[in-house]
Amino acid sequence: MRNRDRTKLKLILQLTHHFLIFCITLILGFVYAASFAITRLSDALAHENEQQPISIVCVVSSLPVRTERANRFDFDVEKTLTLATDAKPIHVPQHISLMDYQAGFSYPALPKPLVLLNQHFHAGQRWQLSVKLKRPHGTYNPHGFDFEAWAISDNMRVTGTVKANSGNKLLQNFF
Repeated sequence: MRNRDRTKLKLILQLTHHFLIFCITLILGFVYAASFAITRLSDALAHENEQQPISIVCVVSSLPVRTERANRFDFDVEKTLTLATDAKPIHVPQHISLMDYQAGFSYPALPKPLVLLNQHFHAGQRWQLSVKLKRPHGTYNPHGFDFEAWAISDNMRVTGTVKANSGNKLLQNFF
């Protein structure tokens, strides 16, 4: 074999080696991303449990975000007290976002004085709450805010409301 043929063969083998490493790395990256997405999306509320009253024990994990009608809090769920039909606790994702609507709120167009928002949730407190939960849904608007994508990126797989006057109680205060 000539020296020139050996050089060509060596170059072809090097290129093939680099191409194989690139393909293997690409496949491993795809498998990693797909397994991460499956794990992330599998932590969801079952459709049959949406908008149903569920009793949970949770810890307030954020400061309140105040809106016109409510306070929004992030909670870390410790356990679910409501049982499913098979006597197992209902699966609720670990991180949820809840709205605590103010008592006595009416439609803003009506001439009624605003009632101050309930200020009883504080970061670090452990509560037993009765809540109604739902999966986050957004409308697709090419130039608008995509709530569903934001919720997934913020690790919020469930949103919901705190049911007023339903036995909500403070279990532990951390301050």
